[in-house]
Amino acid sequence: RKVALPSSSPSSSTKKGLKDDGKDDDQEDLKEEDQDDDEDNATEEEQKEIKETFSFVHDRIHESFYKQMNEDRRTSLHHRIGTLLKQHKLDQANLQKQNLFDVARHLNIGSPLITSLEGLIDLIQVNHIASKEAFHSAAFTQSEAFAESALKAINEIHTKIEPSFQYDQMFELQMLLTESKYLLQKFEETEEELERAREIAGQDKPNLITVLRMYVSLHNNLGQYSKAIKFGYEAFEILGAP
Repeated sequence: RKVALPSSSPSSSTKKGLKDDGKDDDQEDLKEEDQDDDEDNATEEEQKEIKETFSFVHDRIHESFYKQMNEDRRTSLHHRIGTLLKQHKLDQANLQKQNLFDVARHLNIGSPLITSLEGLIDLIQVNHIASKEAFHSAAFTQSEAFAESALKAINEIHTKIEPSFQYDQMFELQMLLTESKYLLQKFEETEEELERAREIAGQDKPNLITVLRMYVSLHNNLGQYSKAIKFGYEAFEILGAP
């Protein structure tokens, strides 16, 4: 008796199933290859940006977290942020103004923790550059604030660390502060700052002339013409004019 053996070739339905499975596998392989290609095509800069970019979901979360910190913790946090930003941002050739302003703001808030001579000189320099940049951008409120912070750091050096310390650009900082106040129409404060600028100028003729010219502009603007003339004559005398 002959027994029919099952055919070794798959049935049509089995063939169809195998074909379908093959198609699915091929599609999955293609998808994986496309993903790999996308990852390879992403530039290093984009990958770096993806890794470094993160933020709170909402500003309110940031604000709430900040308010829960005590004053010492805030000071420490700002000092650390300012220091890190300075290391990573100010060393770049393509420095942006906003980076500079952010560094100065954070360091100023964290300034109670800056006690060394080197740290204070660094603080002065950052604020000096930031004040000049803000002034040239007509951001006079910011220029005023940065100049005040720099001069405060100089005073800190004089009173607590090195009384004989002389900062070469102290007069320039004082004039930045004075002119910023003048352009913000804080005229009483401007006159007070001019007195300080004159003390710093001492017997330096060019600096004295700069101060006296500012006096003339201030009093002209206030309609105090007799005072303006008085300071103008004083400038002529320093210059040796007949």
